[in-house]
Amino acid sequence: MKIGKELKVGLIAVFAIVLLVVGINFLKGYSLFGGDDTYYAYFPNSASLMVSNDVTLNGVVIGKVLEIDNIPQNPINRRVRIKFSISDDNIKLPKGTLVELGNIDIIKKGLIINYPTKVGNNYYSSGQEIPGKMTGDMFSQVKQYADPISHKIQLLVLHIDSL
Repeated sequence: MKIGKELKVGLIAVFAIVLLVVGINFLKGYSLFGGDDTYYAYFPNSASLMVSNDVTLNGVVIGKVLEIDNIPQNPINRRVRIKFSISDDNIKLPKGTLVELGNIDIIKKGLIINYPTKVGNNYYSSGQEIPGKMTGDMFSQVKQYADPISHKIQLLVLHIDSL
C-alpha cells in the first residue's frame, strides 16, 4: 500500500500542531499529565506577579501560578484571586498554612508557602482557599530602615548649619 504525499504532509502537520499545543501548555506551567493540586489565595493586589511564576516551599519550587483574576466587587483586601498548583504529590498543606506574595530573590516574584509552627492532622484539599499575606519587597524594606536615619541626618545637618 502506497501512502500519498498529501497524507504524509497532513500527518506531519497534525503532529506539529499537537506538539505546539503541548509545548505552550508546558511553558505556561501546566502539568502535562494532570494530577496537580490547585488552591486559591486572595490579595489586595498582584504585586506584578505573573502567570507561571514559581510557588516555593523552603526555597524549593513545588508549583506554578496558574491564574490571576481581578475581582473588583470583593472587599479591598481580597480584590485579586490567585490560583496556583502544587505538582508534588508528597506535599500536603496543613490548616494554618499561609501563602505570602513577595520576592523569591532580588529579581523574581512568586508565592511562598509558610507552614504553621504546629502541624495538625487537618489538611487543605484541592480547590480550597488558603489565607494570603503581602510581603514588602526588598526596596521597601530598605526604605523603611533608611527613612528614620535619613531624617536624623537632615536634622543633624540643619543643626550644624545653624551653628
